[in-house]
Amino acid sequence: MEEMLPKEMMSAYLSLNDLQKRYPELQNKVPLPRLVVVGEQSSGKSSLLEFIVGFPWTPIGSGVCTRFPIELRLIHAPLQEKPYCLFKGREIRAEDLPSYLDAENKRIADSRQSFSSRLVQVEITWKNSMNVVLVDLPGIITNPREGEEHDPEVVKRMVASYVRNKDSLLLVVRKATNDMMMDHIYEVMAEVCTSPRFDGDPRDNWEKSTVVIATHLNNRIQQLPVDAGDIYDIDII
Repeated sequence: MEEMLPKEMMSAYLSLNDLQKRYPELQNKVPLPRLVVVGEQSSGKSSLLEFIVGFPWTPIGSGVCTRFPIELRLIHAPLQEKPYCLFKGREIRAEDLPSYLDAENKRIADSRQSFSSRLVQVEITWKNSMNVVLVDLPGIITNPREGEEHDPEVVKRMVASYVRNKDSLLLVVRKATNDMMMDHIYEVMAEVCTSPRFDGDPRDNWEKSTVVIATHLNNRIQQLPVDAGDIYDIDII
């Protein structure tokens, strides 16, 4: 698991990341490679990320789950039995992380903003972590409800600012229950990666650096006209 990013590369990454925090002008000159996670609201993105991390950590409040981008730095440490967690550089208990993220959501909502582009950094070190850096973005709003105060364009601009970094890999989360050929997420991804409406150089070949993960597979199998066991020799977890 820890071999996703070799230890030496992870150490170099974290050192460069710390330099960028001290000298923000380096961010444009030396962009850092990251795994950027994108999905619609309620696509199962949070559940997937909690599976990757190994314990519940995402915001648990009602309404919009994430109003800001989260950089999640996972560091493998074979001798670290329990997760060692830093939130904005401050040591906290891993089980308290959802509450800290909820408080950040509330702070943004209280300031009368729908979303904030300010990146929040979370670092988790323990034996079950792989060496990888993820960026969890707010869920894309493809079907806004009538009277909803959230502006889908705000989220799209935020997503575009991350997915256009050609040094980053893209992890797109979609519901298996959505028709693959009609799923809005592909249209939105093409828009935020290539449209001149957004800042930054277009990323025309974004599909070549993208992995798509389908969630809610158990619900999709229930929609099939025959018993899934007659077709697939798999266990649904």
